[in-house]
Amino acid sequence: MSLIDEIARVNITMADLGVTTASYDTMLIIGSSNTLKQPFKRVVTYGSLSAVAADFAANTPEYEAASAAFSQVIQPVRIKIGQLATVENVLETYNVAYNAIKLVDNAWYGVVITSRLEADQLLIANATAADNKIFGISSADTNCLVSTDETNIAYKLFALKSDRNFCIYSSAAATKYPEAAWFGLMLSYQPGSANWAHRQIQNIQGDSLSDEARTTLEAIKCNFIASFAGRNIAFWGTAASGQYLDLVLGKDWLKTTLQDRVATVLQSVLKVEYTDVGVEQITTAIRTVLEEAASNGFVDKNTIKVTAPLVSTVSTTDKINRILPNVYAEAVLTGAVNKMKMEVVLSI
Repeated sequence: MSLIDEIARVNITMADLGVTTASYDTMLIIGSSNTLKQPFKRVVTYGSLSAVAADFAANTPEYEAASAAFSQVIQPVRIKIGQLATVENVLETYNVAYNAIKLVDNAWYGVVITSRLEADQLLIANATAADNKIFGISSADTNCLVSTDETNIAYKLFALKSDRNFCIYSSAAATKYPEAAWFGLMLSYQPGSANWAHRQIQNIQGDSLSDEARTTLEAIKCNFIASFAGRNIAFWGTAASGQYLDLVLGKDWLKTTLQDRVATVLQSVLKVEYTDVGVEQITTAIRTVLEEAASNGFVDKNTIKVTAPLVSTVSTTDKINRILPNVYAEAVLTGAVNKMKMEVVLSI
């Protein structure tokens, strides 16, 4: 158990739905071009595509992925690019590089790798699932469109049932990085505030998919970019588990922000007294975070409830051990509309 979990343990349950707070707007691209200026740098932060161009030529996968991210209508403030190291003329694996990058710089949330090899993708999918980050891939494999096929990467991610991975089917994925474009756009919004579906993706050509193909993709929770009303639009905004990505991101933000604020209350004064007044300091911090979540459009402000026991009802054992039990908070998710049904009756 981490120290922050021990100090302020937060368990968030999404009823019936089956980092650090500063890094939710940041994606990491991991590549193997090794064109960074010497000496070798494990990971570098970039604030613009021109800054990336100083280290990576336009024909490198790292540049292509970064270009996809910085080409969106709302651009990321920053991205990070990490590199695989070569040791004794042997290039390390992506999962080894991933773990090494975390030791140097762990202030990022979304993860993209430049490799299109399934083995590399599955290794990172498992790693990010354990780290509460989100890993995105895209695939141009037309087997994703075959309902009986179980060999494609989209199906294999679906079989993992993880909230931490997503796949996009896109014919453009053979040469471009739609997942980096989607991350670049969506991580620029406040966590939980924006539905990942129905978003326009710049510089990634959408596909014209049959009803059968779309049904097949939706069944294995594989997203896609479709040419829709003259625009390239992302659908349906889900992780491989079927959970909506805005809920995954919003929940992660809510947990780490609650932990941070409660820890700040405990550390900002000499002592939070074990009195009803002291308890109210903690519940006020919790309520403030939930109200921020409501401002972001993640939860309904009118449903926020925060309760804590009266100190007189707390057991002597908990008081001696300085544990405040049974603090309870709830709020209803605002959710989002992806589809609608309408009936129109005309009469004379």
